[in-house]
Amino acid sequence: MSAYVHASKAGNIGDVWKHFFLYELWNGYLVQQNVSLYLETHAGAGWYQLHDGNREQWGSGIGAILGHPDSKFYRHPLVSKWVKRNRDGYLYPGSAAIARAFVRAEDMHLFEVDRSAAEALRRHFPGAHVYQADAWSCAIPVLKDASGEISRFVFIDPPFRDDRDWHRLTEFVNIVLAIDASTVIAGWYPVFSRKEAARPFYDMERLKQPWVSIDCVVLAEPPESGRLIGSGMFAVNIRDERIIDRLRNLSAGLKEELAMHQR
Repeated sequence: MSAYVHASKAGNIGDVWKHFFLYELWNGYLVQQNVSLYLETHAGAGWYQLHDGNREQWGSGIGAILGHPDSKFYRHPLVSKWVKRNRDGYLYPGSAAIARAFVRAEDMHLFEVDRSAAEALRRHFPGAHVYQADAWSCAIPVLKDASGEISRFVFIDPPFRDDRDWHRLTEFVNIVLAIDASTVIAGWYPVFSRKEAARPFYDMERLKQPWVSIDCVVLAEPPESGRLIGSGMFAVNIRDERIIDRLRNLSAGLKEELAMHQR
């Protein structure tokens, strides 16, 4: 299986929505659930170096916020406390880094097929369980082996380079819920067209658990196909309308902010 390197997209418009969403979900909801098992399917390296050489990928994403200190999003904790300025540019947190602020390292189960990224995870999160393996086939036993009354959060973040990932995503959700119906699940998906935004959810309409999806589409739909215009996040088993409303408001504000600074 070929490895997808998250660093190639770090800080872009899709990544920004993912990480704002996750921070708010952790800080506003999951912290109250006392999560004791966190599993991430495609964890990447955990932290990413943003510099002039890769500005094309992040300049219109997190760069649009970093370049405007008057923005309210510049003062958001994800930016003010987590994005670190260094001599090469910025050190940018991935989803595993955000999770580590809210759970113990030994409660983290991080899957990553790329060897160098898996090694980076071990350096960044000593004590965490890091698996250089395909989560689609190897993560389920980890969830089955976890015993006792524990609070679980699973984050699904495939690359979607393979069209089958759309089906794998919904299939994985159903398997996770069959193991423990109370598991909180979140997932990211790319949006290349307005029609694309509804794509992951045809198979999820039958879920008994509550779920929500929130898109953050930044760009007008381009005439050429294949260009990312935004992304979406979904969550299952979030039983607090206040945090859902907060996430919707966050999406609307972030979309407006990023759209203002697109070329």
